[in-house]
Amino acid sequence: METYSDTWERVTGDDTAGRPRDALADEIVAAARALGLSPRMLEQARQIRGNARRNGSPLAALATDVVERLEALAHQQGVLPRLQARLVSALARNARPSRAWHAPAPRDEAGLREIAAQIKRDQKRLAAHHGGQVGRVFHRLQHLGSDRAELSVSPGADPRWRFGLLNNPGRYKAVVRLSNGQGVECTRGGTGRISDEAPDVRGLAFKVFTVTGRPVDFLTTNTTSSFAEDVPAFLSITQHLHTIGINGLLRGVAPLTTNFLFGDRTVLPRPARNAQRLFSQILDRPQSLATEEYWSSTFMHPLGYAMRIRVTPDMEAPEGSHGPTIGKTYLGQDLQARMAAGGLSFRVDMALYTDGPIDGASALERPRIEPIGTLRIPPIADETERRNVATWSTSVAFNPANFMGHTVLHEVLADPSSDPETAGMQGRFAAYLASAQERGALADEQVWAHFGEHALFAQSD
Repeated sequence: METYSDTWERVTGDDTAGRPRDALADEIVAAARALGLSPRMLEQARQIRGNARRNGSPLAALATDVVERLEALAHQQGVLPRLQARLVSALARNARPSRAWHAPAPRDEAGLREIAAQIKRDQKRLAAHHGGQVGRVFHRLQHLGSDRAELSVSPGADPRWRFGLLNNPGRYKAVVRLSNGQGVECTRGGTGRISDEAPDVRGLAFKVFTVTGRPVDFLTTNTTSSFAEDVPAFLSITQHLHTIGINGLLRGVAPLTTNFLFGDRTVLPRPARNAQRLFSQILDRPQSLATEEYWSSTFMHPLGYAMRIRVTPDMEAPEGSHGPTIGKTYLGQDLQARMAAGGLSFRVDMALYTDGPIDGASALERPRIEPIGTLRIPPIADETERRNVATWSTSVAFNPANFMGHTVLHEVLADPSSDPETAGMQGRFAAYLASAQERGALADEQVWAHFGEHALFAQSD
């Protein structure tokens, strides 16, 4: 039996040149009526619309038109579809998140020292391709940096799940970076800038401070899961990614593939799965960083639940690119155009997971979404000021240990026995800290002083 997805592919797969959009929409809706409109069909239509928008597809307008017609049709057909949708929504709201998750085992002091030493070795190796300048091991090439961003923390989250920053709704000043994932900016010999078309993950990170001056860092990428189980595996893979960035895809991918297939299985215990994740993520070239969906790594909620941060584009953000869709600097040009047109806006949510068990690299599904707030990045009119702000933003350090202003993530570094699950993330914390120290990044106290007494704009009642 034909599904809605089959109908969409059949109608849009034919030669649509010269056919009015209304005619195509009529044909798809008529087929949907014949199949029998259901909540699942409506959800499929919405997923197709979302994919078309994210990919900048020329069919995005058609997909939107069809969804609007199907939603109107569902309303006309009576209360049953709406009752079904309400039942599903109610079940999701009342589902208990999962406590059945597993973090990597805590590392001893020698293991943490080796992670820090590996980070510093990588920084020195990469500095040779950047005029001797020591920089980030990850996310070196910045597309947008600003200290004028604002995180509006909503009071709308369910009181059962609030903690840290969520207990203090209000408007917070933020410093934000949008970047490529690699630790390289230049090609082999430092002769040119890495192209935005090169395979890579993309990142969005921002920092705010609580009312007491505690830093809260949000680190996200446009990937749904990590391609490595722990920090040593991640560092091993990123060394090859740096080779790809410096030498090009063809010259860099051979040693990476060899390592996946024949390398140390204690470092890369699941090579096939890691390879599939890695290449599926880095080869998917985004149309715009303003319309990507970003996810953090998995953390533990204070109540013991698996959770992640999700950052999604504001619904009002236009899909596709405002600048060129190809070219060496197309991502940066697109962001500049969007900023000049009024700035960027993202929704920030907390995703609590109802399935398990999971590990550090699991792709989690069926989250319970609770709102955190909205991140807005306003434009800076003066070109000189904009460049100065961007330069300052590159010196800011982020660390996943600064998570939602929750004290345990800081204290566990000193005493792993205080929280064994969170202690498994020590390796990540140590890696970020070592990178910041080696490149002379600003301390959190310096960033706090930069914001001054006005780090918090206003607190909600």
